[in-house]
Amino acid sequence: MKRFFYLILSFCIFLIASCSDDEGNSPEEVKAVNIYLTDCPFEADEVNVEILGVTIEDMDGFEIELNTNVGIYNLLNFQDGVDTLLASGNVDVEDIDNIYFEIGDQNSIVVDGVTFPLELQGDNIVKVKIDLSNVSSIEDLLVDFFACTSIIQKQGGYFLKPVIKYKGKKGEDYDDLIEDLLEDFEECYDLVYPLGLIDTTGAIVQVETDDALVEALVSGAIVNIAYPFDLIDENGVVSTIGSEDDLEDLEDCDEDNENDNDEEEEDILEFLEELEDCYSLVYPVGLVSISGDIFTANDENELSSIIDVEEISSLVFPISVANTNGELFVLNELKDEDDLDDCDDDDDDEIEDFEEFAIEVIECYEFIFPISFVDIDGNQIEVLDSNEYLLALENNEIADYIYPFDVIKQNGTQFTLNQTNQLNALNDCEEDDDDDDDDDNDDLEDLLEELEDCYDLIYPIVFSGENGISYTANNEDELEDLLDDEDLTDIIYPISVLDSDGNTLNAENEEEALALLDNC
Repeated sequence: MKRFFYLILSFCIFLIASCSDDEGNSPEEVKAVNIYLTDCPFEADEVNVEILGVTIEDMDGFEIELNTNVGIYNLLNFQDGVDTLLASGNVDVEDIDNIYFEIGDQNSIVVDGVTFPLELQGDNIVKVKIDLSNVSSIEDLLVDFFACTSIIQKQGGYFLKPVIKYKGKKGEDYDDLIEDLLEDFEECYDLVYPLGLIDTTGAIVQVETDDALVEALVSGAIVNIAYPFDLIDENGVVSTIGSEDDLEDLEDCDEDNENDNDEEEEDILEFLEELEDCYSLVYPVGLVSISGDIFTANDENELSSIIDVEEISSLVFPISVANTNGELFVLNELKDEDDLDDCDDDDDDEIEDFEEFAIEVIECYEFIFPISFVDIDGNQIEVLDSNEYLLALENNEIADYIYPFDVIKQNGTQFTLNQTNQLNALNDCEEDDDDDDDDDNDDLEDLLEELEDCYDLIYPIVFSGENGISYTANNEDELEDLLDDEDLTDIIYPISVLDSDGNTLNAENEEEALALLDNC
């Protein structure tokens, strides 16, 4: 998107005079000339221009050099009505034809914090056509500095070719239609050439390029733009402007830009908020305001202060962040945050996994208390018995044990549990449980087989299994399937059998079942 920007140089020329009479007895006319510098909306951190002198010329070619405040001026300091006195002097003129600016060679531009020389191209004397006759006792004059056209970027460098236009007398109502239009373009639009301009005679002047447009405007002869003409917005959509009413709708573009700025700042704040839950910024961090100013935050407090005061549009990338383990990650744009692990979810998963693990461990082993946990914030929690153990897991976000500590295995042996062998130890415990389950099935199978040697089993027979599940065998095949496939823990009594005489015998518990075997 091509951009037009303007530097408004305000020349407040106070001409205080008393005119001579025919006899020449009145005092000589004296005029005070003051020149002020203001307003330069240009996209850079700084635009520094050295001004060495200001001279005015009347229509007879008589030149008067003003008292110039020689120096390097950052044009961006003089925006939005802010100005500074550039030159002044006492002169005796009836008219002003031209004003000349002498530009020095100590010019520079700062873009994204990097300073580049701004090399002057062409003559260092800039002529501004005024053509002001019948100068009154006090005159305030304005000129525009077309900064965007004046600053040229090519081959990796920046060059200054000043273009200045006389605007008119300060305080008068100006028809700024074209300038305002172009100012809108700097944010939103490209012109579609050729473009028709209307000059002071009513003739239409066709321009084919940006440079030709600027040259026409600088001439001072253009009073309006010819309708219709076309614009291209930042999305490539072509719109036809048929009247000044259509131009007024372009103001909505500025509002859209304000909304865009708000959204950009919201994106930055959301980005930083999501980061702070899982990662820490590595300072210093650079932030860019919507006006293009760059601020540096050296710690969290400075970051908060800058965000509170300034409207931030972006961060200065790349930035580095560190996770809780101290690992560094480099982000080159906002969306790179999506590639970072979501530590909140990871923490929740890790806490849940540890709680499950800790409950399984206490079911497998007898702890030798006291032992200690550590929560996700690094706090130590000591527990003195199994009740405190379970309460600590329920009421805190436990990250791990504090190792080592001792436990007693189910076979009565004591050993030390530490980070390197905890999972293996748990696996051993689970294997022991599996073995116990297998042993239970074997014991039940042996009992039932011995009963079948002497008696006929009466079905159904009900068994208990792990987790309180019950299983029912309605015949011999179902009994074999249960013994092969399920982890059975016991017979749910009573059970009944038939002896060889056809008598039904009942066993209310395991002891009575064993007694039946004794009587077999």
